[in-house]
Amino acid sequence: MIKPIFIHCRADSEYDDRYDTIMMPNGSVAALCQIVESLRSKNHQLLSPVAIDEQYLQTKVEPEQERYVLIEYLFRQIEALLEQGVKPVIFCTLLSYNAEGSLKLLKSIKDEYSFRVKTGVGGQLVRINPMVYLNNPSIDCVGVGDAEVTLAQLLL
Repeated sequence: MIKPIFIHCRADSEYDDRYDTIMMPNGSVAALCQIVESLRSKNHQLLSPVAIDEQYLQTKVEPEQERYVLIEYLFRQIEALLEQGVKPVIFCTLLSYNAEGSLKLLKSIKDEYSFRVKTGVGGQLVRINPMVYLNNPSIDCVGVGDAEVTLAQLLL
């Protein structure tokens, strides 16, 4: 079984708050979940996906503490999934304003879980030079192009 987890990381510290991330959660992770739901009828090994926008965590968090809360949550989820024999697949959406934080998050996950967790990236920034991300040891797969076309083969 495979459990997709899609994460949109908050803007890196050198960026000002963006109105699109202050006013509402990022839509890309929700769209990815919709795509996975449509794939589940043909791929029974896919479990319901999870979408996380780091800017909108479910708990009250002090400013700049979101990353610690997110990592703690993810590690608990990953441990529970691995105990159940489920393969976690964690993708981050890379955009110009959140790439550094997203890559650091994936490195933390790979440092802790290595091959037991599959990681990947997609998004606008990846299209510029996908080989940079393919050569990153914290990233197992790179999605270039429309997720409706590429996501199934990246998850499975």
